[in-house]
Amino acid sequence: MALLGYKQRNVNFVEYLCGGTIITDSFILTAAHCLSVGKRHELVTVRVGEHNLQTEKDCATIVGVEHCSEKPMDLPVMQNIQHPDYDHGTLKNDIALVKVRTSITFTDYVQPVCLPFGRNLENTDLAGQKFTISGWGKTESRNVGGSPVLQFAFVQIWNQSECNKVVPPEVQPITENQICANGRKEDACKGDSGGPLFNASLDANDELRNFQVGIVSFASTVACGIEDLPAIYTRIDRYLIWIVDNIK
Repeated sequence: MALLGYKQRNVNFVEYLCGGTIITDSFILTAAHCLSVGKRHELVTVRVGEHNLQTEKDCATIVGVEHCSEKPMDLPVMQNIQHPDYDHGTLKNDIALVKVRTSITFTDYVQPVCLPFGRNLENTDLAGQKFTISGWGKTESRNVGGSPVLQFAFVQIWNQSECNKVVPPEVQPITENQICANGRKEDACKGDSGGPLFNASLDANDELRNFQVGIVSFASTVACGIEDLPAIYTRIDRYLIWIVDNIK
């Protein structure tokens, strides 16, 4: 996981308003709309290795022994790469890459996510399958800010035609490059944008890894956690060639 940090002009304070995922030691995968969250906000930094924003280090006691991760790493942003066909109005092709100026040091707590190369998802109907989402976004729609602690939720993929019946007209039609998903009162919310839709499965060497299949894009409504209104995700397997071409 990664956090995208923004600054306003003449304000020496970083706000974390979007999420993302580490895909190489130099690149973060996120949503295109996270590159321009507002006229006054500029994306300036990426934080990796974070769990609880309110603690200097993250620790947990396991079998009576305290284990602590290293301090989070804050990396200055070098370059933003927005998909050329991104549409701000309909949020189609809502995918982007952020290149950091300093290479990411991988540790036990900082690792790249796997992308779905060779997973044969191109012609797969994902409807009904269950996935995990994660982020520091709001846990309740009425909250002022997001969660200080990384949260996880479990969602199920919608049938595309059913999704098209309930999403706002201005974003219709939902295309094969998008995924609709939510859970029973579990959902992505404001602040989770750019974060992953993923599941754990075996790789070619029979090792269990997290494979990311989607990016949190937008909600069907300003409220979150409504069972009849799914969130929309950018479907990553449709953009693998674009990703590879831009991280060379």
